[in-house]
Amino acid sequence: MKQSQLNAITQLNAIGVTSETVIYSAIKSVAKSGLSHKAQFFIIQDNKPLFINGYLADIADIKLDEHGLIKCVGCGMDRNFTFLYNLPKNDSIDFESIAQKYRAI
Repeated sequence: MKQSQLNAITQLNAIGVTSETVIYSAIKSVAKSGLSHKAQFFIIQDNKPLFINGYLADIADIKLDEHGLIKCVGCGMDRNFTFLYNLPKNDSIDFESIAQKYRAI
């Protein structure tokens, strides 16, 4: 893993993200073709949303768009689930387990 990925995982741990955390996603825009969309990922902390796109983008080694959103591509599946499920494996956070619990809004 790259240092930026390890730093992002450390920062997620610092704000309380564990393998038991529920991550929520909201689709913000959909491409005309329907083959991609842009999403915002967040957790609820102290009854307020805490946006974590920056951390997830660092872990996935991708760039955010100009609005700070993550582009999810593909069709015929839950692309946000697939994005979380395919994040790199690490000793600290089990993203496969998180993906099983994530909620779309």
